[in-house]
Amino acid sequence: MLKRAVKLRDLLFYGVMLFLPAAPLGCGFDPGKEIVEDSGLEKENNLQTAINYVVSELQKRGYTSERDINKDFYDPATDEVVGNDWEIHAYNSETGDEQYWEFSSNPAIIELSEDFESLGLTPDLVVVLENYFLNGVDYSALNSLIEKYCNN
Repeated sequence: MLKRAVKLRDLLFYGVMLFLPAAPLGCGFDPGKEIVEDSGLEKENNLQTAINYVVSELQKRGYTSERDINKDFYDPATDEVVGNDWEIHAYNSETGDEQYWEFSSNPAIIELSEDFESLGLTPDLVVVLENYFLNGVDYSALNSLIEKYCNN
């Protein structure tokens, strides 16, 4: 009985010793491989950080805000109606200032925003280009946009 137990113990010991060095390979772990985050996830995190920052800064200036608002605007320069899901709708009841914020590089929205600005139309249609949050949040650029559109 003792001899049988020793063999079982040896079998378990050598089995574990043979398995351990191969375990990392069997689990898909490569110690030489660099871990890289998914850039899509990083971009989404940066986007949400940028949106939250703008909302926070607008609230400090007396604006109330809503998120994810679907709103169509008529562009008299192109004679077209442009629809969009805006990330932020902000309104300041004290000044009457109203803003819609879009965080993308959508050419139709950029053109709509530029047309509204050049024609002096309201509300403000603010476009935050992707390069403001693609590789980290550019707080300086966001602050410039906030200053520009909150003081007109």
